[in-house]
Amino acid sequence: MKIHIAFAMIFAVCSLCFAFNIIELHRNGVTFLYAKEFAISLQSSQTALISRHIDGDTVEVRLNGEVKTLRIIGLDTPESVHPQKEVEYFVRAASLFTKILLEKDDMVFLTFQYPDLLDRYQRLLAHVWYYAFDSSNEPVLVSHSLVLLLNGYGRGLTSYRTE
Repeated sequence: MKIHIAFAMIFAVCSLCFAFNIIELHRNGVTFLYAKEFAISLQSSQTALISRHIDGDTVEVRLNGEVKTLRIIGLDTPESVHPQKEVEYFVRAASLFTKILLEKDDMVFLTFQYPDLLDRYQRLLAHVWYYAFDSSNEPVLVSHSLVLLLNGYGRGLTSYRTE
């Protein structure tokens, strides 16, 4: 997938307004934008393997020997299978972007804001992190939520219904 010019222009404006250092990263054949300031090292996380892609913000992971459905927190991507919503614009693009970046058997790191909290659909709620690579092929640990947000595939979401 190529970076859309409109998104590149948005990032140029944002980097001027918010003083972000925008960098290009790549993973699984995709080049995307990220803010260098958000590249961190994790103090505590659990490793998991991607088992199956569901949509832009939901995947199945193998965690501690069990397959779990995981809702990636921090964002909301367009819906295609929501029982009370019509298919939203850009749903295929957001879903494909996640499918490519989180391929089957890719190792990811999970961090939990609320360790045993499940959403109302009984999905785990976690942040998903993985390594992408810069132009020098150096690994950079990135948040999948931020990758989707910064590249225009979702919007921020900070609360989840658990009932």
